[in-house]
Amino acid sequence: MLKQSKEKPIAKKKLIDLVDRRLFAYS
Repeated sequence: MLKQSKEKPIAKKKLIDLVDRRLFAYS
């Protein structure tokens, strides 16, 4: 349970980083 709640924010951060990079490439 603790591991899952720890992994979720990391996955979210990875997704946000990916979106940030895409937005950066488009601008």
